[in-house]
Amino acid sequence: MTQWVPVKKGQPLAKIDTRDLEVSLARAKAAVEAAKSQEAGARAQVSAAESACETTKSQAEGAKSQAAAARAGLLGAKADSDRAEREYQRLLKLKESGLATQQNLDDGQTQRDAAKARVDSAEAQINSAEAQFRAAEAQITSAKSQAEAARAQAKAAQAQIAAAEEDVKRIETFLAKATITSPLNGIVAERFINPGDLPGDGPMFRIVDNRVLDLAVSVPSQSISKIKAGQPLSFATDAMPGETFLGKVMFINPYADAADRSLKVTAEVQNPEGKLKGGFFVRGKIITGERATPSSSPETPSPLGMSPQKPPSSTSSKIPWRKRGKWPPEPSSGNPWKLPRVYLRENFT
Repeated sequence: MTQWVPVKKGQPLAKIDTRDLEVSLARAKAAVEAAKSQEAGARAQVSAAESACETTKSQAEGAKSQAAAARAGLLGAKADSDRAEREYQRLLKLKESGLATQQNLDDGQTQRDAAKARVDSAEAQINSAEAQFRAAEAQITSAKSQAEAARAQAKAAQAQIAAAEEDVKRIETFLAKATITSPLNGIVAERFINPGDLPGDGPMFRIVDNRVLDLAVSVPSQSISKIKAGQPLSFATDAMPGETFLGKVMFINPYADAADRSLKVTAEVQNPEGKLKGGFFVRGKIITGERATPSSSPETPSPLGMSPQKPPSSTSSKIPWRKRGKWPPEPSSGNPWKLPRVYLRENFT
């Protein structure tokens, strides 16, 4: 965009080279996808470890039940073994006394050995069930550790996703700002960059909208108390001799200038035709008040800043003059008072 060209709000003015940003954006998006894949893998590992943990818990409960059943069987086997041992000892004594045959003694011995075998089997079952239970507990511990490690990996992947997504948003924001647009309707007053320049911290363009101007004026210290927001003003500039422009006081600086005690005032000036330009020096007046004065006709007001003139002698007998600071009442008959307005003004530059 060149200088002194009219532009509208939102119209593109310049575009920054975005090739490096586009490469960075593609890289950031790839990082997002990779982190999401890692998170999905970690969550799958968590699910697998939790499933294995549940399965192993079931195995542990089964081994525990087997061990309990084996212990109950051991008690019965020991009881049978003790009974078989007593019976064998009794038969042995009866055999010595000739009251039992060798066959009876052999049968008793067989029953005693079988009972002992059942005891040994029950003890082996208990040992096996306990070993299975311990192995299941070890597997549960391992599965829990794997699940915790997988959760940590998933959390780390989530952090990577968030960081990569922030990079994507940041780069997209840069890309969105790569096209410089006009913030308002106006004219390109100045262009501070050229094609191929590196953008810095300074401005690139200066856009001027002359339809509404701010007029900065200085008011003398003796008039400070009379200035109020909303008061009208008029001014002229040497750049346009013979023309008078109007404005309205909008803002008043709460502090007087330390050098000359003047007051800085900002006024709004409507400039729809664009005659006024920024940077003009002007001279003018702020209308700070108005008062009414008696006169024989509204076309002959009193001079500015002076007391009202006494009416002509031809009417002095009919219209009493101001006395002791008061105006006489309006006559009950004849022509009423004609009161033109006298404006009190404060100069500014």
